[in-house]
Amino acid sequence: HGFAVCAVNWRGCGFDPFTNRPAAEQLVSTSAQMYHLGFTDDLKRVIRYILDELSPGSEIYLSGYSLGGNIVVKLLGELGMDATGSEWNIRGAAVACVPFDPIASTPK
Repeated sequence: HGFAVCAVNWRGCGFDPFTNRPAAEQLVSTSAQMYHLGFTDDLKRVIRYILDELSPGSEIYLSGYSLGGNIVVKLLGELGMDATGSEWNIRGAAVACVPFDPIASTPK
């Protein structure tokens, strides 16, 4: 039983596939919306695309590290019990190194 995997680089993070440079080095943003630790819309869109276009009925398992983990946890909190329903079909999640309290996690 294999898994089909989708990796998401948040806006401004990761590498630009066209220049092979860190996205944060790019001077021009292609989006009017910037990513931040509470922005779950991109993750919702990815999940919807998977369930509506790529693989309807798939079970969704989420994983996130650091701020990505924060976004996963926030999304699950926003969706509540609806996360496991047929609309989202989220069956599990694992996160690591999540700044649950970003202000307390900031060096002073």
